[in-house]
Amino acid sequence: MTDLLILQELWVKSKSRKASIIVEVIWRPPPLPWVKINTDGSTNSSPGFSECSEVFQTHKGFIQESFFISLGICYAFEAELAAAIRTIDFVWKYGWKLLWLESDLVYIVSSFLARSLKVPFHWRSA
Repeated sequence: MTDLLILQELWVKSKSRKASIIVEVIWRPPPLPWVKINTDGSTNSSPGFSECSEVFQTHKGFIQESFFISLGICYAFEAELAAAIRTIDFVWKYGWKLLWLESDLVYIVSSFLARSLKVPFHWRSA
């Protein structure tokens, strides 16, 4: 909102678009002693410079851990996949067994549930 007010003061005309769909998202804490992890991968273009990030939250909503990783050049799907894979690798190393993983891509979640190997070749070993 502050950015919008600044642009108006500078006489910058904006052409805003109406949102096609508005979805209310309500954050639900994980049960004790679970850790909830929100993953996100993003790219500058497709393919393009990519990164992934993770935020680990406790049952009270406190941030327990977070990290950001630069991935180089890849597709958006690969960035999301890398976020999930690196998150699971991270929690495995620390011995966390109760994990609530959230991802933006249904394909990522369904791939893990089906234990699918339909992932890009260079990510299969992970």
